[in-house]
Amino acid sequence: MQQFAKTCEQISGTTKKLEKKSLLAAYLKAVPMEQAIVAAVFFSGRPFPMWEETTLQVGGASLWRIVQELS
Repeated sequence: MQQFAKTCEQISGTTKKLEKKSLLAAYLKAVPMEQAIVAAVFFSGRPFPMWEETTLQVGGASLWRIVQELS
């Protein structure tokens, strides 16, 4: 979880798309497949299938705070 939080901070700390992709790719390659799947869903911003209209009703700042508290 600490590496996930660190990666999130690094991604949010840059505006360069290629750097964001590189950071994300490095993280996903470094964790077990089960963790990578969950992380990919979080990073996609779409935790539900496209055909489902369900939303989390939670803002980005709240999500980051929760991740920080959990880590």
